[in-house]
Amino acid sequence: MYVPGGDVSKAALAVHKSLPFASIEAFKNCKVDTLDNYVKSKKIERIDFVKIDVEGAELLVLQGMQSILRQHRPPILLVEVFPDWMTDFGDHPGDLLKFLHQFGYIFSYVSKDGLISVQVDDTNIPGAPDCLAPNFLCIIPDIHSRKLLHLGVNKLPF
Repeated sequence: MYVPGGDVSKAALAVHKSLPFASIEAFKNCKVDTLDNYVKSKKIERIDFVKIDVEGAELLVLQGMQSILRQHRPPILLVEVFPDWMTDFGDHPGDLLKFLHQFGYIFSYVSKDGLISVQVDDTNIPGAPDCLAPNFLCIIPDIHSRKLLHLGVNKLPF
């Protein structure tokens, strides 16, 4: 785990080249696990919602929760994506969208104007000034639409 300039809010599993910090502290003995393993070990039977904010390692997290994504009722996902930091892991936001699409997810990002639909093959991922690190709402319409309406999300972009 790398902590740039003592700022634990930017701690990550990779050194981010775009961060202008003079010092980066490395922690070598951090225990990590997949969400699939954690859920199994804790005997958690149901997950409705997952928020992912992992400083560029989003695809790694999703790959570690494939059993959850294959469930009869997979969770709604809210994934913060900072494209520059994903590249430090060798990934691109489009990789994330393609990975989730195989499970039936569709995507919107949260903007100041509400939810904006994003297609799997979009190469124009939103960024500043609309949003520096977009939060993607990832849903499977047949499974999640009714739940979102009950939560007060009444304008879905599909």
